[in-house]
Amino acid sequence: MDLIAVVMLVPVWTTFLSLRYMRTALPFRLAAAIAVFGAWVFVGGGLVNVLFYGAFASFDFHMHVNFADWTTHPTVNDNLCWLVHIVCLIAAAVLCVVEVALHRPADEKSEAK
Repeated sequence: MDLIAVVMLVPVWTTFLSLRYMRTALPFRLAAAIAVFGAWVFVGGGLVNVLFYGAFASFDFHMHVNFADWTTHPTVNDNLCWLVHIVCLIAAAVLCVVEVALHRPADEKSEAK
């Protein structure tokens, strides 16, 4: 159980470390933290299954995704995992685009006008 607790703290500490120690602008750090969270939602359950059952065959690859079906357990779980993962990656991409657009050099801004 100690190992599972350590594994579950990975996204928390990764978020703290990326927000504190990355030497980039804040939107890039937030994008990294959001991307780590989205990836963790996608793979976290599978890693815990592997730790419980001791075999990689128990890893959850979220293959029951079907956005037309929201009634059965594996389908709803996999639909939600994919949605969170996709939304987090889109949010991270938007933050990166915003940061790049805000910090273009002055000569590029004057040429764009």
